[in-house]
Amino acid sequence: MIKKIWLATSVAALAFASSGASAQSNFAYGEALQKSLYFYEAQQAGPLPEWNRVAWRGDSVPDDGADVGLDLRGGWFDAGDHVKFGFPMAATVTMVAWGGVDYTGAYQDSNQQEHLLNNLRFVNDYFINAHPSANEFYGQVGVGGDDHTFWGPAEVLHHKIPESRVSMKIDSSCPGPDLAAETAAAMASSSMVFSSNDAAYAATLVSHAESLFNFAESTTGTTGKDNAYSLCISDASSFYSSTDGVYWDEMAWAAIWLWRATGNDSYLTKARDYYVQMGTENQSETPVYTWSQGWNDKAYGVYVLMAALVGDDNYHEDAQRYLDHWSIGDGNRTGAGLILVDTWGVNRYAANAAYLALFYAESLGTSHPLHDRYHSFGKYQIDHILGDNPANQSYVVGFGNNYPTNVHHRGSHGSWADTSSVPEQQRHILYGALVGGPNADTGYVEDRDDYVENEVATDYNSGFTSALAALYSQYGGAPLSNFPPAEPETVEYLVGAKVNSSSSQYVEIKAVIQNHSTTPAKGRDDLSIRYFYDLSEVFDAGYGLEDLTVSSGYNQASNISALNQWNGTIYYVEVLFGDDVIFPGGQSEHRREVQFRVALPDSATGVEWDNSNDPSYDAAYSGTVDATYGIDAPKIPAYGPEGLVWGQEPSGGSEPTPTPAPTAEPSTTPVPTPTPTSAPSVTPTPTTTPTATPVPTPGTGTCSDQCKWYQDDPRPLCNNQESGWGYENNQSCIGIDTCNSQNGSGGVVSVCDGPTPEPTAAPTPTPTAAPTPTAAPTPTPTAAPTPTPTTAPTPTPTTAPTPTAAPTPTPAPTAEPTGSMCNWYGWQVAICSNTSSGWGNENNQTCISRAACGDNVVQ
Repeated sequence: MIKKIWLATSVAALAFASSGASAQSNFAYGEALQKSLYFYEAQQAGPLPEWNRVAWRGDSVPDDGADVGLDLRGGWFDAGDHVKFGFPMAATVTMVAWGGVDYTGAYQDSNQQEHLLNNLRFVNDYFINAHPSANEFYGQVGVGGDDHTFWGPAEVLHHKIPESRVSMKIDSSCPGPDLAAETAAAMASSSMVFSSNDAAYAATLVSHAESLFNFAESTTGTTGKDNAYSLCISDASSFYSSTDGVYWDEMAWAAIWLWRATGNDSYLTKARDYYVQMGTENQSETPVYTWSQGWNDKAYGVYVLMAALVGDDNYHEDAQRYLDHWSIGDGNRTGAGLILVDTWGVNRYAANAAYLALFYAESLGTSHPLHDRYHSFGKYQIDHILGDNPANQSYVVGFGNNYPTNVHHRGSHGSWADTSSVPEQQRHILYGALVGGPNADTGYVEDRDDYVENEVATDYNSGFTSALAALYSQYGGAPLSNFPPAEPETVEYLVGAKVNSSSSQYVEIKAVIQNHSTTPAKGRDDLSIRYFYDLSEVFDAGYGLEDLTVSSGYNQASNISALNQWNGTIYYVEVLFGDDVIFPGGQSEHRREVQFRVALPDSATGVEWDNSNDPSYDAAYSGTVDATYGIDAPKIPAYGPEGLVWGQEPSGGSEPTPTPAPTAEPSTTPVPTPTPTSAPSVTPTPTTTPTATPVPTPGTGTCSDQCKWYQDDPRPLCNNQESGWGYENNQSCIGIDTCNSQNGSGGVVSVCDGPTPEPTAAPTPTPTAAPTPTAAPTPTPTAAPTPTPTTAPTPTPTTAPTPTAAPTPTPAPTAEPTGSMCNWYGWQVAICSNTSSGWGNENNQTCISRAACGDNVVQ
């Protein structure tokens, strides 16, 4: 999905922007602040705290730090990837904490103080763990190049590329004063935010900050470049190199924050000393002013803080030279007035400059002649980012009416195939994330693969967050009362199927279970599927279970069961996937395949195998389908320990008492029988009366309300939910509201059980052939061809004869005669003709209403 916005360029627009005027006076700054803080929760690594509000995130990187004997699982993922780069992470924390220090009232009045404290504590806990001794600090976890080879969710990263989670540090033998000083600034500024509500934690942060600053001072070197951290953590040099410029600005920055946090004037003295060593413009003695605040440049923040807090004239001169350059001077801007410090991360620099301008203007006071210039400049930059621009383009995901969604971010994209192109649309809205922004005057293109304009990053939101707090303190704009909204339903697990071959004596099915989980993504070794058969024609012909064999020629499952009774003549084969982890991390990683055959002996006569009455069969399986996945098969249900996770079960079933089940006979060697303890009840041998269903005594009978779901038999109503489908007492159920919402003759009905009848299934020539045997005998192994190796391409047998006595049933018509389908997160579902909302069942197949499908209708 690529969307392009062109930026208008005109002298009038430039003058308009420079004046600080705004077409839209104010935005809902409280809502923008609320969402910006939420973004940091989407970036959390390791075990998630209970207060994390991002429904599609889960625990991740469980082994971070294990290679060095430390717990380094926390912290923030840097951007759209899953590396934890300590230098920009610390710079981000300092900028966010700064707003918390000087705009505490804004956070309290907007009810965002709790979220600020939560997020700052989470990341500072990581810094504490990363600082195990005075002169040792772990500044990166994850190899950048290796990490970027995988496009998938963080929750399965350890399954895909566990070797990439390398912990890297600075210490006395290979130091990094810039990294140590920036982290000291982060922890010192954060301590000020916690000082009024958790003095003990604030003291801990100050202790680490002072220790890190001492470490930095003891290893500063001589040139301001010779001991840059990226020379020791060399992997960072390709991403966040600090050799571009000197690191005296980090030393001054840390000293100022330690002075503010402790009140110790010795730190102010150090700040003054380092101040004069900060960089100058090329071939000039003038302090730098033509760049801006960022993860590697703190001089501009130092100017503003020293001017506001100390007040010397030279500090004001440096701050004003910098702010004048970007507000009224020669600094590059788009035609609409957004400043262009760099082509990469345009909005980051604009937001950082905006915050410095807003803070400095407030320190001057409203009566100062420069107040309005700097305040208007800062406000305009933020308003432009929020959507006050010629294109009405918001650059904040989930804010405004015209915002980007398909951003360069693996987790919110939700791919199961290890590619940024699948699925086409982002599966989650990454609320609050600030995208890189327009490419100078050529416009903004929403393109997930364009990481310059569309990547998001923790440092992009840093100054932006504090600027929003500053603006809220003056203009208000309430946050949302019901944020975040519920995540929309999505297909997390599914089964694809096709008929490999069939004859008058058997059917062979290829089934592919697929893990598309995203709310959150999970690796699973506890999934199973069931294929349901109606064996009435087998029993009618005088054959019994002992005459049927279950075999497999290609099998990535851990176990294939014998036939188990579901209800009457309905039986099922259960396939367990418990030998390894299936996870949404690639074409092979997210799926497992099994090919299984249920067959009568070759010598059987007088019987024609009928697929059409099997509850799990669909005529489309025999059509032209995808060779790898088959066709989506909701009639083949999938299960986890939590119950039904995909598809539909036949009505009227109940679980038999679990007993050890015989292993299905493969073509040459038996299928392994181990069953994971976490899997659902698996391959029970049927008994005459399932224990889950009470048997009424003759003549009494019991009645209960059930749901008549379209043409299906009545189904149980859920006890614990009123809408949607559920899984209770080992069977599917439906909420009463959903039951009553269907069109036609369906609805709640009373179903009564009479006296237990005698079995009336088809007659059998011998007692063992009864359709409900008291004990199912183990199928007799039979010789079969050598199985296809698991590494070989999926085999599709073609030598089996096509059934002649039982012709392939005519596919049921689609629910909507026009042929329209709904692309429901990759699952092609028929559009209902008679159902106005939600899901339905028409013409004996699942369908979805046009209203529920929305913009995903395809022809």
